[in-house]
Amino acid sequence: MKRLSIILLMATIVLFPLMAQEKGGRPKGGRHDFKLDGERPSAELIAQRQTERLAHELELTKAQYDSVYQVHLKYAKKRIQRMEAKAEEREQNRLQMDSMSNTIRQYLTEQQAVKYDEMRSRNLKTGPQHRQRPPRDKIAPKDLEKK
Repeated sequence: MKRLSIILLMATIVLFPLMAQEKGGRPKGGRHDFKLDGERPSAELIAQRQTERLAHELELTKAQYDSVYQVHLKYAKKRIQRMEAKAEEREQNRLQMDSMSNTIRQYLTEQQAVKYDEMRSRNLKTGPQHRQRPPRDKIAPKDLEKK
């Protein structure tokens, strides 16, 4: 009897997480299926997929589908334009930083230039270093009074 209860307990522990998962899950062709050969999806494809998802969940009529599709298309085009503008801005910033580095490198000795390049590569790997607030116990009492 004890052995049977242990087996039932083990089966419950193993099978319960499997049964707890939602049936169906994400439909195939979900969000991660957008990128085709590394290219961004078109605004039309984005709008179509978003509208189809809503149509499936909300059982939209043909007229509702068409109206919702137009809304999705309008905003997808805007998002794509913003993403492209940000990409261009990032590229301009990168070119400006490269130009600045090359100008600085002109004033450095060879050893300094090597060290400068190491510093830059280290900073590129770790990303921007944001100033972190000191722990509250490290703040001087006079600083707390100002707040």
